[in-house]
This record gives sequence, C-alpha cells and structure tokens, in this order.
Amino acid sequence: MLVGRAHEQARIAALIDGARLGRSGALVLRGDAGMGKTALLGDAASADGFNVLRARGIETEAEIAFSGLHDLLGPILDDRERLPEPQADALASALSLGPGGPAERLAIYAGVLGLLAVASDRQPILAIVDDVHLLDRASADALAFAARRLREERIAMLFAIRDGESSSFTSDGIDELRVEPLDDARAEELLDRTDRPIGTDARARILELAQGNPLALVELPSVIDLDLAGGTGTPPLRSGGLLSRAFGHRIERLPPPTRTAIQLAAASDDDDLRTILVACRTVGIDPDAFAPAEAAGIISIDGERLTFRHPLIRAAAYGDATPAEQRDAHRALAQALVDRTTEARWAWHRALAAVGPDDAAAMALERVAGTSKSASASARALERAARLSADPSARTRRLLGAAMAAESAGRLLTAERLAEEVRRDRLDVTQVAEVDHLLGRIWTRGDAGERAVEVLTAGAAAVATTDPHRAALMLADAVEPALDDLERAEAIAEQAARLLPAGSPSEQLVMLRLGDVRGWRGDAPAAARAWRRAADLAVPEDPWTQRLAAEALFSAGLDDEAVGMAHEAVDASRAAGLLNSLTRSLEVLALAEARRGRLQDALEAATDELDLLAALGHGREERIASRMTAWIEALLGREADCRVHAARAARAIEPVDDQPAPPWAFGDPPGIALGILELSLGRPDVATTTFLDNLPDPDRLGADAIAPRSFVPSLVEALVLSGRSAEAAPIAEAYGAVADRSALPTAQALALRCRGLATGSADDLQEAAGRHATAGNRYEAARTQLCLGDLLRHRGMRSDAQSSLRAAIDGFDLVGAHGWGDRARAALEAAGASGRRSRPSTLMELTPQERTVARLVATGLTNRAIAERLFVTTNTVETHLRHIFQKLDVTSRTQLAIRFSEGSPPTAA
Repeated sequence: MLVGRAHEQARIAALIDGARLGRSGALVLRGDAGMGKTALLGDAASADGFNVLRARGIETEAEIAFSGLHDLLGPILDDRERLPEPQADALASALSLGPGGPAERLAIYAGVLGLLAVASDRQPILAIVDDVHLLDRASADALAFAARRLREERIAMLFAIRDGESSSFTSDGIDELRVEPLDDARAEELLDRTDRPIGTDARARILELAQGNPLALVELPSVIDLDLAGGTGTPPLRSGGLLSRAFGHRIERLPPPTRTAIQLAAASDDDDLRTILVACRTVGIDPDAFAPAEAAGIISIDGERLTFRHPLIRAAAYGDATPAEQRDAHRALAQALVDRTTEARWAWHRALAAVGPDDAAAMALERVAGTSKSASASARALERAARLSADPSARTRRLLGAAMAAESAGRLLTAERLAEEVRRDRLDVTQVAEVDHLLGRIWTRGDAGERAVEVLTAGAAAVATTDPHRAALMLADAVEPALDDLERAEAIAEQAARLLPAGSPSEQLVMLRLGDVRGWRGDAPAAARAWRRAADLAVPEDPWTQRLAAEALFSAGLDDEAVGMAHEAVDASRAAGLLNSLTRSLEVLALAEARRGRLQDALEAATDELDLLAALGHGREERIASRMTAWIEALLGREADCRVHAARAARAIEPVDDQPAPPWAFGDPPGIALGILELSLGRPDVATTTFLDNLPDPDRLGADAIAPRSFVPSLVEALVLSGRSAEAAPIAEAYGAVADRSALPTAQALALRCRGLATGSADDLQEAAGRHATAGNRYEAARTQLCLGDLLRHRGMRSDAQSSLRAAIDGFDLVGAHGWGDRARAALEAAGASGRRSRPSTLMELTPQERTVARLVATGLTNRAIAERLFVTTNTVETHLRHIFQKLDVTSRTQLAIRFSEGSPPTAA
C-alpha cells in the first residue's frame, strides 16, 4: 500500500476506468527523483483485465532510434498484420522487423497508434513508460503522437518524467499530474514502516534531509550511520543527489566482482540477462557475482531479465564508475553483441568504449545513421562517428552529414554549431557550397536574414560555373530573406533564373520565387507568367511539386485552381506520410478557400493542420499555424476560438527546444485577427485601436504583393465606422491601385468597397456587392451588403437598408459566419425590421473534424480508409460519424453523402 498517494492513485484509477469503458487517455507523472512516480506506475500495473505494456528509458539506450518503442510494443507486434499495409510496413521498417523500405515518420507514428488500437480490440491496453526523459527521441515522438491522438479506444498511457532533466519527450497537449513531497504526517507514517531501529536524533535528521521524498525516507535509514547524515549545519541536498549518495554507499558495500558486474549491467542498453552474462564472462566475472546485489535489493533477476530496483540505483551504479570503468563495461558489451542484427547497439557500445579514433566504430555508426528512420538519431550517430574518425576527410564528411540531419530534425542550433565547425575544416568547393547553403537555410528560419542573404549569394557565386544547379537553388533560397530590399531580391531571383540549367529540378522553386518578387515589385504580368510556369511544372503524385504549384496558383490569384492543386498535394502527402508537405499543403488550401469565401472549408483545412502539428508536439509550428486559424475564425465571428488561437499564436516568438525564435516573416501578427473579430462584434473603435497597435508595416498598408493585404478592407471599414474616414481614404486609394494592377476580380471588388466606404458612395458599394456575387463569394458579398445597409440606414433610407441587410444576413447564414450575422441583425432591427435568425444549414453545426470525416464519407471511403488517411484510429472515425448522423438527422452513409453534396459540393480531401 502506498502512503500519502490517494489523490494520485485516484487520478490514475480514473484514467484506467475510462479506458476500460472505451475512453482513451494519457497522463504524465512529473516530479523530482524519488518522489514515488515509479511506485505509482507499479501500482497502476496491477489493473485488472488490462494487457500491460511496459518500457523504461535507459540513458545508454537513448541513441538507438525506436529502441524504447520496440521494448514497449514487443508483446503486441503480431497484431501489426491487422494494420493497413503502409502502416504495417512503416512499423516493420522502424523496428527492424523485416525488409521494410524507407518509411516516413508520420506513417510510423500512425502505425504505433494503429497497433495500440487494434490490440485494444481484444483486451484493454495499459502502456506504461518510466523515465521517459531518457527515452530515445524517435520513440518519445512516436508515443507522444499516439498519446495526443487517443480518442475512443480502450487505451490508457502513463508516462513518468523526472524534473530538472533534459528530455526529448514533449508533453504539450497531454494531461500532467505533479507528484509532490509527502506532508509531515505521511512522511512520519512511511518512516515508521522501516524495519531498522532509528534513534530520535537520526529520525529527526532523516526527516530533515528527506523533505518528504518517499524514496529518501525508505533508503536513508540503511545509511544514516555513515557520513551522509552529516552534522549540524549540513547544507540541504536536492533529492536526486541525496539518493544517489545513498545508493552509492549501498553499492560500495558490495564485493568488488559484484560492483563490476553491476556497473556492466548499468551500462547495458537493455535488461537482457543473456547479453549481460556473456559480457561478464569476457571480463572474467562469474554469474554468481550478482547474488549479493540481488540479496541487497539492488537488482532483481526474473528469467532472462535483469532489472534494477529503481532507475536511480542504475544511474548511481553507472555514474559512480570511473570513466575507465565505464569504457571497460561498454567494451565488454560490444564484444557480447556479435550478432550484426544488433549493429546499432554494437556500434554505440564500441563508440562509448573508445579512447581515441576508432574507424570500425565510426564506419558502423555511419551505417546506422544511413538506415535510421530518425533524423535526430542520424545526427547524433554521425557526430559521434566524426569524433571517432582518424581520416580528416571522413571526419568532415560525417560532421557535415550530422549538421544536415540535425537541420532536418529541426535542431537548428545544433545544426548551426556543427556547420560552423565543419567550416573550419579543409573543404573542397562542393563542400563549401553545401555548408554555406545549410547555414543560409538555418539563418533564414531564424532571425538572421541579412547573414543568410550574404552567405547564400556568396556561396552561389563561388559555384556558379562548376555547379549552376546548386547556385540557382541557393539564390532562390536567398530571395525570401532579401525581401526587405525588393530591388535586390529581384536581382537575386533573376540571376537564379539565368543560371538554371535546362531541365533543372530547381526550376519550379526558382520560378515561384521570381514570381513572388516581381509581384511584390508590382509587375503583375511578369509575376503571373513566372507563377504560371511554376504551376505547370507540378508532377502528378509528387506532393512537393504539387504543393509549390498550389502556392504559385494562390499567389497568382487563381484560387479555384489553387484549391484543386492543393487537394492533390494533400492526397499525395497523406499517401506518402510526408509531414512537411502535408501541413504546408493544408495551409495553402486554407488560404485559398478563405479567399474564395468558403470559410468552413478553410477552417477545416486549418484545423487539420493544427491538429497534426499539435499531435506531433511541434510547439512553434503549431503556434504559427494558430495565427491563420485565428484569422479564419475572426472572419467567421467565432469569438471564443479566435481569442484562444490568437493568444497561442502570440507565443510563437518564444524559443522552443533547439530552435531560435523566428521573425514573423511576412505574415500578419495575430493581433490583426483580433481586430477583425472586434469589427464583427460591432465594436469599430476597439477594432481600429487593435489594428493600429498590430500593423506589420504602417507605411505599406496598400499591399506588400500583387494580391493586396487581406486585412486592409477591414481596417478601412473600422476607421470609417469610428468616424475617421479621412484616415481611411489614402489607405483605400493605395489598396485600389494594387487591386487594379492585379486584375483579380475579388481584389477589385474589395477595392470598390473600400472606396465606397471612404467616400460614402452607395453606388460603389452596390457595384462591389454585385461583383462579389458574380464571383460566387457569398461571404464578401454579405460583408459588402452589410456596409451598404449601414450606410443607407444612417441616411434614412430604411427600406433600401432593410433589403441590403437581409441579403447580408442570408449570406452570412449560408457560410456559417454567425458572428457577422448577429451584427447584421442588430443593424436590421435598428432599421426598423425584424432581425430573426433564419435556420442555418445543419452542416454548419459540424466541427471542422466532423466536416472532414463527412466529406470523406461522401466520397465513398470506408472508415478504415478514412482513419488511415487522417492518421487517427477507426474508433475515432466511428465516433465522429455517430455525432455527424445525430447532428444531420441521417441514418445511413448514403443519406449523409446526399445531404453533404446538397450543402457543400464535395471535393477531394
């Protein structure tokens, strides 16, 4: 029975009971060393009726990708045959279970979630991972993804993480429970249970030292007679250090052969007794040497497993060994791992045993990096291989590979450090270009745009004649960070186009950037030609080229084509499990749908992107994506959701993990969304202040590109309604000039609305509403009818005002912009007519996730196929479908398809 942990046990019991009833969940136990997390996990493992899966992070195993995952999922790996083939193959590849080919991490993560789900069909699953802060990064990411994606399965996941330790496990989005010290009464109770007699003075000293730490209260009585107790004035110790000393004293009492055996076991990257015994024999240690440690309660041996009683004992056994003893232990373990199916383990033990260069270990680590499914693991393996390389050229090659893998993993500060180190080596021209290109990309993603431009342009000049393809690509990458100086950016883009070899695969990116900079310079025809060329270079079933094509079409204002191409990119990205391509394609899709006035479809795509980034624990990317979601929610007048996402987006400039804080680049600050929201709520004064406090560049409100800034019409409206038409007029004029150059119908209609508002012209507003209606943009048509109705109402033209306001209400209801609809109803009532809400389409009652599922059901996909496409479980799809049926009052998939096609033309998703 655990003492003083009733609250924690109740929380864990609620999680387990929920899983038993089909409500999955996850919980992170967080606290100092020795606080009782391991004991709580052990108590939870006795849950009746559950298939309990267990794993533990081990420091010496942290470099081996997916090692922790293999330990946890071992008992249910046979169930992978019930997974969709792509997920089964991805898991087999990641866990080295067969000849599986290359696997994208999103497919691997979905496979982990799917495996847990299918195994839970037979018996509820309780997955327990202790010391998750020591887990290898690939396993940590996969398990965190699964934990965040759990919904309606019979799965409970428990993680324990120690405070004050660096960790690759990101707990954002997962419930946490802090395990605090015991209070004085409970500490006394636990101390009373010890079998060792304790004097009054020793008891007081133990309570003082332990400070409510349960493990300290249990362990200190056995060593209180040593110097650990100290004397009066002994400074307080952190529980981790205190317990390490206590365990160290216990290990020191063991016979020398036993200490050596324990050190070797602690250095092992798993608990396989057979490997440990073989390693012991290589150094002349008899298996019986473990008996005193087992008798002392330091280890336990069960069949073929050797486990330490507590992770801190293992840490003390390894940490208290001298560096030479640690190397000897790793050397013995490497000698025991002669089976090359364990090459990753052998390579790391050999590397940790090395004193100087070791080419055999370096080559093995390089092979491990080449087959790893984790970019982060590859980076660490290559960096270690470089440190072990005797040949300078091999060292340089491996260090550069490590830097590139670190960049791919998002560890930008590590990538920069390694690249700068490579720069000091003797490099050939190609390697110089590779390093410069890498640093340029890193600095572009951080807050060093000018440095990025300098290194990229200089690097391109150095290889322009010997490697024009790379030179063009470097110059294309230099365009974005150079946009503060448009003339310079255009010159860089044009030089990249001139350098392009015939048939270069870089042509699409170069044309896209050339179009961007010409658009920003206001040369609409030239920009349109470049964007069109970039769009034409899309390759069927190639999501990267399709995504770039969709971006080009969006930039050109061809929103219908952009939506179609973005859908193709999304489909191809889902099929291939390409995370970056998928999220960026969803972003383009959301932007293009929003500009078409299809706000529910836009929110669906934005939410899909946000959910994926949240499930992956990509904090900064999620916060940046929240900015777009907040903007779309402001357009819909969804106040609560908009404020939540805007606040989250505002945190995007905070440093996250191993990445510098990025600039906002050329997107609008999240406060812009709040300005639009305040306008929808009928508070123009507040909206105006909010806009002016958050303007990205007050001197360039007309436009920053061929397509005018999207928030400017709302700023003009807020200024006019606040009685500041004089300030609105020049902004409206500048916006109109860019709209005319763009020749985009929606932009020109918005420019008419701005001019009508600034000048008080009802004719301009009426024409703008007609143009929006002709273009099929019901949302912008409704916004313009609202502006016209307000203008006519204030002029006393009540009948005409009522007509416009009713048209606005109908438009807002059709697109689900109920916040704006409420503002229009208030205006209609002020004009002397009833503002009763018309019955909106029940499709508008669906959440974005439900709309996604309904859309896919309407195309005829099965629940299993939908789950595979959305990287969720079949149970999650079935739950969404139940809610959809209830909200739409349908009883079959056929009825749903009909209802959905009537409410919103289905498109591929």
